[in-house]
Amino acid sequence: MQPALFGIPSYGLFFALGFTCGVGWVAHTAPRHAVEPGRARSLCFWIALASLLGARLCYVLIHHEIGRLLVFWHGGLVFYGGLAGGLIALAGFGRFYQLPLALLGDLIAPALALGHSIGRVGCWLAGCCFGRPCKLPWGSHFPPSSIAFQVLVAEGRLSLAAGSTPALHPTQLYEAIGELTLFALLTRLQPKRPGASILLYLGGYALLRAMVELFRGDAARKFMGAGLSTSQLGSLVVALVLLVAWCRNFGAVSLRSRPKILPRDG
Repeated sequence: MQPALFGIPSYGLFFALGFTCGVGWVAHTAPRHAVEPGRARSLCFWIALASLLGARLCYVLIHHEIGRLLVFWHGGLVFYGGLAGGLIALAGFGRFYQLPLALLGDLIAPALALGHSIGRVGCWLAGCCFGRPCKLPWGSHFPPSSIAFQVLVAEGRLSLAAGSTPALHPTQLYEAIGELTLFALLTRLQPKRPGASILLYLGGYALLRAMVELFRGDAARKFMGAGLSTSQLGSLVVALVLLVAWCRNFGAVSLRSRPKILPRDG
């Protein structure tokens, strides 16, 4: 693992790379959704800005570090905070340009999965969001310059004289692989109903994140009631909201399209 590549923090470098790839995908597929590529790139800019602010704000509020709000290039972002900020920007953009929210959501869904998967590789290189001790062959050892090493030393779980961390679950890569799988599914399936792609992505991510959290080993996640981490709680909330949205939008369509049964003559 390399917390810095070419003198640039790995986290920030892969965050930028993921954003660039996501924007490229959105611009490439925008005409398919009847959206101009230039307008689609503008949408990505506002979503990225709002997501970054939302993700960082959520982190500093959870960890009581409001004075470090703008210091984000070494890590310290919460996905669900970014999701909230991004959805606000998406809704505002759609309202301003009079574009359906479902259409815009379907446009960016695959790009979210692609960009997030690349960004998680940066997490792995930096050593943030690390996992619990792992006895499996793919366990990751993080060097003294990594966030994982420094956090474990600060918490008294590792000696400063150690050459690296013990083997830890590469939870960052688990999530990266899961996100890449979601990207492949979304691009392969291409659901026809408006809003289905974004709902499928959010539901899939909520399930993925809840499972990955089981292997996380960093205390920075914070825990809420019932032993749930903040991200597991966020996944539960998202799942419930999506269930309601799916029933309202697609359940109603199914009921309306069901043929009426006429009474038989006696």
